[in-house]
Amino acid sequence: PGIAAPRFGAGCPLWPLYRALARPLSPETTMLEMPDGSRFTVWAISHPAGPPGAAGHPRLQATMLIRPTDAPGDAAEPVGPACALCPREGCAARRAPNQLA
Repeated sequence: PGIAAPRFGAGCPLWPLYRALARPLSPETTMLEMPDGSRFTVWAISHPAGPPGAAGHPRLQATMLIRPTDAPGDAAEPVGPACALCPREGCAARRAPNQLA
């Protein structure tokens, strides 16, 4: 409860899930803050999954565990659910305009 994950399409490009794909087998822990102020501690990791793909590139699978937290502090990264649903303005990672505005 409290996190709006998209049913169709990709989530926010700032989610640690996507950073984990760039660093296989390197776990990452971070705190995220959604636009409504709710905070989550997130663990993400990726690992090889299956035989190499085209041109020998590894196929990776990423997993992200999300837990609500009420930990204080300013260390939380501002993220959103998905670009088309995110009310944050001025996000450098935005891939699509906000469809709710």
